Amino acid sequence: MAIFGKNFQYYLGYALSGGGAKGFAHLGAFKVFESYGLKPDVIAGTSAGALAGVFYADGFSPDEISELFRKKEFHEFIGFSIPKTGFFKTSGVGKFLKDNLRSSSFEQLRIPFKAVVTDWEKARTVVFSEG
Repeated sequence: MAIFGKNFQYYLGYALSGGGAKGFAHLGAFKVFESYGLKPDVIAGTSAGALAGVFYADGFSPDEISELFRKKEFHEFIGFSIPKTGFFKTSGVGKFLKDNLRSSSFEQLRIPFKAVVTDWEKARTVVFSEG
């Protein structure tokens, strides 16, 4: 597909925002899109949107994702820290992903996925899409 003289690899992408529990509102949108036969070619997300997005990219249904997170309490994922490396300690998130995702790398996901984060020390946006 050529738009403005450039070739693009993807046609339909989902960009998912954060916002704590509000980030999981994306699950309702996934259901509506599915009801119209729409599936993304790529997914990008930050914060809670990244969590919802990576599970969707791994082949989980919106209902399966909702059930996974419904069983957890916020404090199981995140602890607060002094803003040296970030406002939150996220070691619980890593364990949850490792324990529940079917894929063990970005390359194994069914739908290409990009996790967007902020590097506070260098004041820049970082995109993870491999490894």
